[in-house]
Order: sequence, then structure tokens, then C-alpha cells
Amino acid sequence: CPLPAPFPTTEKKTRPRENMPAPTAESGIPCVDLSSFLVDEGCMIGKDPTPAQLETAAAIDTVCRQHGFLYLNNFGVTAEDARLAFDKSKELFGLSEAEKQGLRRYDPATNTGFSGYATESLNKIRPPDMKEAFNVRAKEHYKNDYSGAPAGFGDMAEAFWDKLNEANRRLSIALAVALKLPSKDLRFFSKACEKTDLCTLRFLHCPPCDFDPGSATGDTDKVALRLGEHTDFGMVTILFHDSAANGEGLQVKKVEGGAVGGEAGGESGGGVGVCGGGGA
Repeated sequence: CPLPAPFPTTEKKTRPRENMPAPTAESGIPCVDLSSFLVDEGCMIGKDPTPAQLETAAAIDTVCRQHGFLYLNNFGVTAEDARLAFDKSKELFGLSEAEKQGLRRYDPATNTGFSGYATESLNKIRPPDMKEAFNVRAKEHYKNDYSGAPAGFGDMAEAFWDKLNEANRRLSIALAVALKLPSKDLRFFSKACEKTDLCTLRFLHCPPCDFDPGSATGDTDKVALRLGEHTDFGMVTILFHDSAANGEGLQVKKVEGGAVGGEAGGESGGGVGVCGGGGA
């Protein structure tokens, strides 16, 4: 997942607002405001969680148990940050095929670099995904090679990584509170992320394609999808989807009633459309 620079707070410890676009209500997936964890107080400075932090953690717990996916607002990444990431990645993926040959190719040993169109399969029983990608890892441990990328893409990617890394740290503490871990263990997940260093920032592009009814219902495994059905193996994925510019299409399957083969979790149908600025 995408995912340390300290988040700025005011002297009065007012809660910063990021003004991310509000998700639409059609999905039925709730939105959680993480602003209580952006202020350096309570569990963020080694003390007991504040009432606001406990309230936020309880909301996260409920949403995760019922849905497994939530929209986040006020979590340390602004709408301007996301817009710049979309704009710069559009420039990257807008390169000609000849120009893309000059990009650093994907290296499975480091999980960094550019993956060309239809070279990956998230669902192995389907044809390759109709997408291309560029992976970035922590600069402290890996050399992210931006050779051939448009001007400013590398700077954007490194700055976006830092913001997401800090957002992930604070979200990890919120998750620990949600799980009611002892106060001494509230940094268990955030420390584990730092120690194992398994986080990845992925820029994805799914070019326009013809619609195949079979791909929408899942009735056939012979049809490729932009991104095949899959379960992310990491602790958390922070996802940004530019549905305003590129349309909808992303779907998630809720936890509640979502056992494999069930109405919401079977291999055919049951997906819930996700739109808006982003989620986790």
C-alpha cells in the first residue's frame, strides 16, 4: 500500500481539514473522519486516547467489521496532493510507447519500476489485467529510478510517499485503538510497518476499453478486466480513485454477508461500486 514527515499542527491543536471530495452515498460505505488522530495529543503522544480518538476508533471498528472498506476524510492528504499525483501520473502514462521503453522496467526483486500494459494478472484464472503501473518504495531502502519519467514525476512521487507514510502511521495507531490494544502496544502496527518495510506506492492506469457483459457479471473467466478480482494481502490499502475524471468501475465486496459463495461475497456479482476521492 501506499504508505516520515511530521504532520503540521497549530499551536492551539485545532484539527486540520483537508477538504477531500465527499464520497457519494450510493455505495452505502461510511466515511470516517480521522482528524482526531492528526493532532499530537492523547494516544499520538503516548497518553491515553482522547474521547474524540476513542469515538473515531469505534467508528473504524464498526465499519471494518461490517464492510471491510471505508472512506477516509481529514487523514493528512489534501485534495491538492491527490490532484497533483493524478496529474503527474497522467503525464507518465501519457508517454508514447516508444518513450515508455525508456522507463525503468519493473524489478521483481525490489518491486519498483514500470510494468507495461497487460503484464500482470491479479486473478490468475483470467487473462492479464488491462492496466499499466509504476511502483515506488521507501527511498531510505530502495533506489527509485525515475529515468525517462516526465519532469516533476519523481519529486511528486517522493513527496506523496512521505505524506502517505505519515497518514499510514497515524491510521495504524487508530486501528490499534479500534482493536482495544493496551496503551503500551498502540504503536505495534506502525512499528511493524517501519520494521518490515513492505509498503509500496503504486500508480495505476487502466486505458479505455470496450465493454464486455461477461466481465461485468463475472460469469466467465475468459474475459480480462482492468484489474482482476483480488484480496490485498497487506494490512491496509489507501486508495485514490479519480472517478470524477475517469468514471466509476472500482468495486468492493463487503464483509457483512460476504462469505465466499454468499450473495455479497460470491464469485459472481455482489460488488459495490466505489466512487469519490479515495478510501482505505
